[in-house]
Amino acid sequence: MKKTFGQTRLFLFFCLAISALLISPALAQVNGPGLSPSNQFDTVINLPGDEHIIAGTGPLFPPESIGGVPGETTQLNVSTDGVVGVSFEARFGSEVNIGGGTVGRLFAAQSNSEVNISGGTVANQFRAFSDSVVNISGGMVGRDFDAFDGSVVNISGGNISGLRADGGSEVNITGGNVDGFVSSDSGSAVNITGGVVDNIVASGVVNIDGGTVNENLQARARSEVNISGSAVVSNDFAAESGSTVNISGGTVSSGFRAEFAANSGSVVNINGGIVGNDFNSRFLADSGSVVNISGDAVVENFRALGSVVNISGGIVGEDANALSGSTVNISGGTVRDGFDAASGS
Repeated sequence: MKKTFGQTRLFLFFCLAISALLISPALAQVNGPGLSPSNQFDTVINLPGDEHIIAGTGPLFPPESIGGVPGETTQLNVSTDGVVGVSFEARFGSEVNIGGGTVGRLFAAQSNSEVNISGGTVANQFRAFSDSVVNISGGMVGRDFDAFDGSVVNISGGNISGLRADGGSEVNITGGNVDGFVSSDSGSAVNITGGVVDNIVASGVVNIDGGTVNENLQARARSEVNISGSAVVSNDFAAESGSTVNISGGTVSSGFRAEFAANSGSVVNINGGIVGNDFNSRFLADSGSVVNISGDAVVENFRALGSVVNISGGIVGEDANALSGSTVNISGGTVRDGFDAASGS
């Protein structure tokens, strides 16, 4: 009987431990998004002030961490002159608030952690893992930021030197400046409603409803790019084979002799907004692509290079050309003077 009772106690302890592990990850979010009052946490660490707790180990040693204790929550606050070392981990049940100081490279926001960056400098190779939430409203964040499957990254300010959205991740940009590449992998969602983004490489879904894309926007095969609202897309814009681009508002333009190229096999639907609004901008629809123009769209400086163009609404402005091998079907809308259909089109 004693043996049986001992086994039962061991089994109950094991069940309680497993339950704690299953329940505790949700604790990181119970205080709500953003910086939470310190009195709501079991353990609070302030840098500078608690350097004896976090010394920074470097990449050749096991990473230091906070959180990861079943049933407990931990808050780390980093302010001016505070230092977090290389390969630091924020584990489940933790909230890290970076308002100043410096954070070393290879910072890891593990599952069910929350990181709020409003100031300071965060080095390269920040990693946001599944079920983590990262809010960036200020400060400087280095290149090679990786948002893994299941993570959520919200950018409303600050300066970020490039970011990769892996499949299954969500990145929301409402402000700030992303001056490196934003890479959107298949299955990811990147939503831009404000701020400035220099370069985008889309293999997943990118929604641009505001803000500015400054330099390059590449819609790769099987990707979808939606441009609406007050969005401004300038310079190089390439819709590669197999991609879909939907433009319902905003402006797609360039003042640097760049081209909006719809490559073979891509589909471009334009039912609003302005495309090619100056003479230096060229909208090229390559052979095999399909362009549908409708609604309130205004399309200037258009070249159909063996593509199929369907015009059922909107305005096709001056300096539009259908070159040999292309097909243009007009069932509505307005085609201004200067449209030229070459021999063989």
